[in-house]
Amino acid sequence: MDSLACRPSFEIFPVADLLTRVQSLLQPQFDESDVEFHTHVDPPTLEITADGEQVEQVLLNLLRNVRQAATGKPGARVNLNS
Repeated sequence: MDSLACRPSFEIFPVADLLTRVQSLLQPQFDESDVEFHTHVDPPTLEITADGEQVEQVLLNLLRNVRQAATGKPGARVNLNS
């Protein structure tokens, strides 16, 4: 594997955009599992410097695991806040 392919590509981006994208990808799975899923960004203009694709992949993996663990639990709710 090329070592350049593994290097993060840092950029400044809005956290709200990231969480909106993650929620739109996972919301159908949470709905199907009857698990509430909410996001909140404060301040709404919050930005971070990171590799957006890597952060998104980490959040997707973690939230998929959380959804699996919460499925079947009455009143299950996931809040993703920043």
